[in-house]
Amino acid sequence: MREITTHHTNEANKALVIKAIDHGGEPVAYQVMTDPLPTLPGKVSVELKFQHGPINEVGVNGITNEVCAAIIIDRLEYFQTTKYACGENERALAHFREGLLELESRTKRRTEQGVEGTHQPDPNS
Repeated sequence: MREITTHHTNEANKALVIKAIDHGGEPVAYQVMTDPLPTLPGKVSVELKFQHGPINEVGVNGITNEVCAAIIIDRLEYFQTTKYACGENERALAHFREGLLELESRTKRRTEQGVEGTHQPDPNS
């Protein structure tokens, strides 16, 4: 397992340990745990399992990047309706929306090329 620390922007984030679980170099799951504390020693808070393998071959077996982006967009949209609304949240929201659009564009292109849901590379690359 690899530990990820790019989220260490404040004490709350430093108290959360992120471990990436790789399979053949591909990150297929992430564990987010509380830093070991006397009351919660190493307790896993959540495990995110991502799609592993072509959907056409193995079916849907995990979440996607699009799902994660949609969750973050929903959360930021909520905060923008509260006293926590701010320019940084609005700009982050715009970037997540743009990222989700790019992922959707990729899916549409791959569907049109007949390779969506497979591990086949893009025919035109």
